[in-house]
Amino acid sequence: MDKRAMFIIEADPDYAADFALTLAAITTFAGSMTKTRADVRIRVATMSWGIIHDVTQALFRHWAEQPQLFMLPQVAQEPIKMMTIPATQTGIEALDEYARTLDLFADHFVLRFREHDNSWNTEHAKLDKTREFLDFWWPKFISTENSYALRHFSEISTRRMFNLAKNTRAPNRLASSDHFSVLTSKTCRRVIFDRRTRQIVEVPLWCSLSERKQQMSWINRTETPRSNVVVLTRPGFLDDGCPPRRMRVLDDQVGGFIAALTEFVDWPKSFDALAIFIKARKDKYRIMDDMRRRLVHQDLAYFDRAPFGLSLKIQNRQAFYAMLPLVQYDYHIASFLCIPSSSPFVTMVKAQFASVLTRGVPDLFKIDPKTTGLSKIHICLTSECNTGVTGPLTGLGTIWTGLALAKSAARRVTTDMPPGSTISFAKDSIQVFPASWQRTHDPFEELCITLRINRVFVEELAHDYNGSELGETTAEQYVKICEHLLQAYGHQVAVVTRFTEEGLPEMQDFLSKQPIRCGPQVSFALNWSRIRKTANGEQVVGIYTRMIRGLTGRNGIMDWTWIPSIVWRKWKARLDSYQGWDSLTAIWPTPWFEDNEDESPGVQLQL
Repeated sequence: MDKRAMFIIEADPDYAADFALTLAAITTFAGSMTKTRADVRIRVATMSWGIIHDVTQALFRHWAEQPQLFMLPQVAQEPIKMMTIPATQTGIEALDEYARTLDLFADHFVLRFREHDNSWNTEHAKLDKTREFLDFWWPKFISTENSYALRHFSEISTRRMFNLAKNTRAPNRLASSDHFSVLTSKTCRRVIFDRRTRQIVEVPLWCSLSERKQQMSWINRTETPRSNVVVLTRPGFLDDGCPPRRMRVLDDQVGGFIAALTEFVDWPKSFDALAIFIKARKDKYRIMDDMRRRLVHQDLAYFDRAPFGLSLKIQNRQAFYAMLPLVQYDYHIASFLCIPSSSPFVTMVKAQFASVLTRGVPDLFKIDPKTTGLSKIHICLTSECNTGVTGPLTGLGTIWTGLALAKSAARRVTTDMPPGSTISFAKDSIQVFPASWQRTHDPFEELCITLRINRVFVEELAHDYNGSELGETTAEQYVKICEHLLQAYGHQVAVVTRFTEEGLPEMQDFLSKQPIRCGPQVSFALNWSRIRKTANGEQVVGIYTRMIRGLTGRNGIMDWTWIPSIVWRKWKARLDSYQGWDSLTAIWPTPWFEDNEDESPGVQLQL
């Protein structure tokens, strides 16, 4: 290579695992080469709209005593109009009131950051004007997290609103419109390492000052004249005492980040510098220590003298490392797929299960038993959805049921059906989204290809002349799959504490011993009579992959998969050992359960 080089990295203010690993690798390479070869000069720079992250600054100072900071001059622009949302209104009501003052035939594009705390709003019924608002804006009310679709949607004429994900980043400018508005929010929902439960949970949080400024920055992406740009904010939007911005490598991606570090075992020890700075400066609640213990406890890694004190134990390690970026550094999914299976067929079934997790279980189907009874729903699931390789597993878990419904719905799709159509089952009690199934099928192919490239054998999914899948998962194979699920999700176990008179479950998180509310895709989509009969009086146990904190502050789960008793008996003792319940010495890191400092306890409003 040339003896002079420069790396420029776009800084990620959320510090996702891919950014952190890239930054660590490039700085280690550049620093090592510069120190060992006098004829080499390599510079590393990060670019960001905000100030440099203190962890990044510490890393740069590790390699250079005086890293240089360049502040790009701001371009002088016409000021935009700021509107304060009154304390008597929701953000939607304030926007609706403003929009009606404009020319009704004018082109109006709105970016909305959803409010997740309106606990102050006690003066009137919530969302009094919701119906009027929907009538006025529909059907151009768009909600998506696909920031790359922004350019397309911004070119649509008339009125349209775009519900923007909390920290969406887009690479291009928005098309011009007659009017452009940004509806900001002081709160957002994030997936974090929750201190209340020591689990990965989606909770409502107060936005950091950095996130609030990022919302404001969208005014610089539009080509609309500045005189027609409006930003609606709550009082004190940029003045409140805001919490620091969270880092994903200490939240939802902490396990994947730590596991990914083990791939760099042969790199210079200085590669650990970034992780050490993160731990020393940000990890005051010992999250990384907790997660390292979990990786060891799950037989994914073991303690040694390697960099960061951990080495990967799993057999298919190259496949595991290749999987991590595909599954957003969710190490549970990656390890589940890479635990050696009894046959290529079982690996293929596991890949179908994992493909749903990559896109989100709730996106596959919705269920509401109001139009028919639970017994008729289960009869429908048994008679109409018992198909494909996972057909016999229908009713044993949310994801198994979702796969069965999606496959059955796919056979009903016709070429003349418009995008976004739904397929109904059980007298409209179940609504299935074929488009979501297609979005799940694409990652299934990608997961299988990645496994094969890394020498993990995966059976090709075969179909008959009608397009139906060939083969079925046996009871013995299901037990093996559950062993792998429990090994991958062993710390996300929900146990049934009792059944109601209607036969529906009440659950508790095994790790934190806190009650869990079951979403409709857990309560109604599973065949509980079959599960209870098979459990034969033993404790009914399953794993969940997603927990959320709901309107009342209680935790809930969106999916649940039954684990047979024969599998659970082996694992329960290991979890007891992890928590120190079977001895006088607990390895659980302290402090235990505490509140999140930046959590917003208010009322979540949905439109």
